[in-house]
Parts: sequence; structure tokens; C-alpha cells
Amino acid sequence: AIGAASIGVALLHLTPAGQVMADGTFVLAAALCLNGVLIWRVAFNSIAAEPAMIEPLLIIGTDAAAQTIAREVGAQGDYSYAIVGFIDEDKHRIGQSIVNVGIVGTPADIERIVSTHGVTGIVVALSDRRGRLPVRELLRAKLRGVRVEDANGFYERLTGKLLVEDLRPSSLIFADGFNVSGFTQRSKRAFDLLIAVVGVVVA
Repeated sequence: AIGAASIGVALLHLTPAGQVMADGTFVLAAALCLNGVLIWRVAFNSIAAEPAMIEPLLIIGTDAAAQTIAREVGAQGDYSYAIVGFIDEDKHRIGQSIVNVGIVGTPADIERIVSTHGVTGIVVALSDRRGRLPVRELLRAKLRGVRVEDANGFYERLTGKLLVEDLRPSSLIFADGFNVSGFTQRSKRAFDLLIAVVGVVVA
């Protein structure tokens, strides 16, 4: 932003209006901007780290997609998420650690875990949901106000990328990224033609 502002100020100095600007004005403005961004970032991180701002998450599944979600949540600094644990069908695996987070229960324990830990979000990361998706438990959690998300949608919202390890045709069918307006299509076409013309002239 400061780089773009530098270009704008330089162009402004070529106009009569730019002659009234005192020398050093831009340097002072840039310094204030940098300090303002730094102060805002420190304040944001402090507020986001408050316990009241942290959102407890529960991950359904322990497959590769679930582990990827857990790693990304741990690496993110802009979202205040805390993973309560994983849900696995095998009760003998309870207590086992995966990606520094433990398996805390089976699908039958979801309601208890949601109530005990104040879970506000559930991420479903099952590679094969046929006969494995705990529909009744998830519906009860949903009725309690818990947000239930698919692993692909949560990962895309978190990182801006697609979770290709768990990408299924159904994910693409229900995605809203295909809804493009006529204005957007015409604007994109005009922009493509403009860039192509410029490229031809340069070439």
C-alpha cells in the first residue's frame, strides 16, 4: 500500500496541486502508516489471544484430511481456534495423540464433549462417510447452535486453498465459486483482451 501511495504522490507532485505539499510530507505519512499498522497488529493479536475469543473445535475423523486440518489450525495466527480433540470410531484409541492433539471420544461422546468443552464448531473430516457419519449426534449439536462444517469448506475458508487430498465431486457440486455474473464475465473478457493487446504491442 505504501509502494502504491509512493507512485501516487510522485504523480501528484507533477500537477499544480502537488506543488503546495511541503517537503517530507510523504515520509512523515509513511512513518505514521507503518506505526499505525504495527500498533493495530499488536492490538489485534492481543485481543485474538484472549480466552473469550478462542473458538473450541472438534474434528470428526482421524484420516489424512483431519490431520491436515489440525496442522493448519496450529499454524494459523489470524484465527483463534483451539482443537479440543479428534473423534474416532474405535473406543480403544481414546487418549492416543495425533498431531499433538488427542482422540477424545467416539461419535456417541460428541454431545458430552460439546457440552463439557463448550465446542462451537465441528469439522467433519471423514474420507469415507458411508455408514460412518454420526448424523444424529451432529444434528443434536447443530440444534444447540454448534457450527458444523465440511473439511473442504473449513480448509478453504482457513487457507484460501482447496484440500485436494479430500476433494470429492460433491464438494464441487455444492461449491458457490461457479456462480459468476454476466458483468463479471464481460469485465474479465475485456481485461483479458486489454492485456493481450498490450502483450502483442510489447512483443
